[in-house]
Amino acid sequence: MKRLLAVSLFLLACSSDSSESDKRDVPETRPAQPSIDENTQEIEPREKHPPTPIPQVSADDVPGQLFAQEEANPIVGGVQRVAKLKSEFVSLLHDVQVVGEYAYVLDAASKVYRVSTSGGEFEVVYDTHSAGFPSNIGGTIYFPTEDYTDERSELWKIEGGKAVAVTAAPDVLTMAGDEKRLFATVFNKNDIHKLGENGFELFTETHKPDSLVLSGDHLYWSSYQRGTIYRILLNGTKKTKLAKARKITGLAVVGDSIYFGTEVDGAIFALPTRGGKPKKILDGFVNTDRFVADDAGVYFSSWGHSGQSGAVLRLDAETHTIEALAYDLVAPRGLALAGDWLYVVGGANLIRVRTDTRMPWPRVLEK
Repeated sequence: MKRLLAVSLFLLACSSDSSESDKRDVPETRPAQPSIDENTQEIEPREKHPPTPIPQVSADDVPGQLFAQEEANPIVGGVQRVAKLKSEFVSLLHDVQVVGEYAYVLDAASKVYRVSTSGGEFEVVYDTHSAGFPSNIGGTIYFPTEDYTDERSELWKIEGGKAVAVTAAPDVLTMAGDEKRLFATVFNKNDIHKLGENGFELFTETHKPDSLVLSGDHLYWSSYQRGTIYRILLNGTKKTKLAKARKITGLAVVGDSIYFGTEVDGAIFALPTRGGKPKKILDGFVNTDRFVADDAGVYFSSWGHSGQSGAVLRLDAETHTIEALAYDLVAPRGLALAGDWLYVVGGANLIRVRTDTRMPWPRVLEK
């Protein structure tokens, strides 16, 4: 059933009809766990892979500062196309992570590729079973896999440029961690797991978490269904609900502030890490479900705002000013920071843009 679902979503993303809602039902394939009492209304679950169809246009025909270029790896205004995955489909790449001299990307067919950050051809790293979102955990790329024929899930990692199986795993959705620890949310389940010496073990229970961030001595997470944000100490104590919002789509932590997006009005919010009332910074964005952060601010992708095209933007953590790093992009999705570059996948393209690139954004809201 899950294999059928993955194939159906892939075909839908490649069809010409992009008007379907991205809240399609996801069938449960395993017994449901008891719900956790959070006194919050439950809504439809998010899908495991990005569900919204990408606009069906040829990447070579899209006007704008990047895709109109004919050179193999043009640099325009600080933006460079690293590589393009050769395919008849445009709606192909979903996520990216970077370690050392290589970028690792996940495509819509659940394959993992790598390509040199200086450009070149994509090389398949893993295509045995269905792979999930890759994560950079302490300088190592990890990704979950699932064999749909027997519903066997595993955790894999990249070692010496090759994919290596690590351990059996629950049906991992997202991961966070560092050199010492790895945490994982489980698809459509009520818990967060931690990787130990004998494999994954239960770390804490919560209602269907998705976005997951490790910052300082706390683990933070949000739930799209329940619209909640929590944190817990890394020793598993003092779990605290920090805030509520409707349909949370992304999460980042910078210093003493949490930043997150919501699907309902396409808004970006700020929230103290100790909890409180979220403060809206700006709304009107489309598909802002990918957040990455450094010490100075938060980077996020959007498929559009106020009638404008897709863009990659930076929110300054001190002034709450929003500036564009790149615009005229086709459905930008996954993001990864590496050195002075922000790597972005959109359509069939992997691009990168210098993090010191600044272009005015139409609306600015101060703290």
